[in-house]
Amino acid sequence: MIAGDWLGRRSTLTPDKAALIDTLNGNREITYRAWNLSANQTANYFHHRFEINKGDRVAVLAKNCVAYLDTWFGLGKLGGILQNLNWRLSARELIGLV
Repeated sequence: MIAGDWLGRRSTLTPDKAALIDTLNGNREITYRAWNLSANQTANYFHHRFEINKGDRVAVLAKNCVAYLDTWFGLGKLGGILQNLNWRLSARELIGLV
């Protein structure tokens, strides 16, 4: 476990405690164990599909949702850096950031 892997540590301490309530999907309760597993799967996907490693920046355009949290914590497990893009910006403004 990475020293800064808060989610991994929390899933070890209280694996069956509710961590999140997914209000976009029928108020589904997500435990720390399930959330950590999902974040690990996201980290593995980023590492194997896009070769994301420690220090790499990943720009994300998303609103708040569980998938966004999986991305944030998954990148943290890899040592990647999440670069948020503001969803309120126009396409023209976003292109200027790339």
